[in-house]
Amino acid sequence: MQEGRTPLVNFTTERLAYGPVTEAHLPLSAKWANDWAVSRPRGMVLRPYGQDTVVRWNEQARTNPNHIVFVMYERASNRPIGEASLTGIDWVHRTAEFGVLIGETDCWGGAMAPRRPAPCSATDS
Repeated sequence: MQEGRTPLVNFTTERLAYGPVTEAHLPLSAKWANDWAVSRPRGMVLRPYGQDTVVRWNEQARTNPNHIVFVMYERASNRPIGEASLTGIDWVHRTAEFGVLIGETDCWGGAMAPRRPAPCSATDS
């Protein structure tokens, strides 16, 4: 994904846009997984991750109805800076675990991730 191009976006916040993961994003996911400063707080095993592993993760996430991953873009530049995910989705009780990974370390500490995500349901207010 080239910086400046308009990405496919599902929803936005004041500073961020969120869109689907595509094959073009897989090299960034591999970069972030292999940057131990990024992956350590995520709880990942600190070891090298090949592109094949990242492709498998993406395929598993894409086909699991209880796991959704979004690419996070800095709206000002359309630069992909991380990923946000909903995991363990319980569609009956409408619960999930929300995770944020800011992979671009120059964005750390810049208040990019929301402190409290806005409600996503059409029935929430």
